[in-house]
Amino acid sequence: MNYWKAYVNLFSMTPCFLQKSVDAAKRSVDLALMQYRGGSTDYATVIIAQQALLNEQGRLAITP
Repeated sequence: MNYWKAYVNLFSMTPCFLQKSVDAAKRSVDLALMQYRGGSTDYATVIIAQQALLNEQGRLAITP
């Protein structure tokens, strides 16, 4: 029974963790864009950060 409670508690916290992951991915995109505009990285870094953000947003969207 305690395992079930732990599972339910973890499952209910998942959207919160996923939202934090989305927020972190947004910051990564912002940083990648700043680095690109400053000339310290190439545009591939921006695209990779944007792809990671899209993946995290998708995971959050399908979470009940």
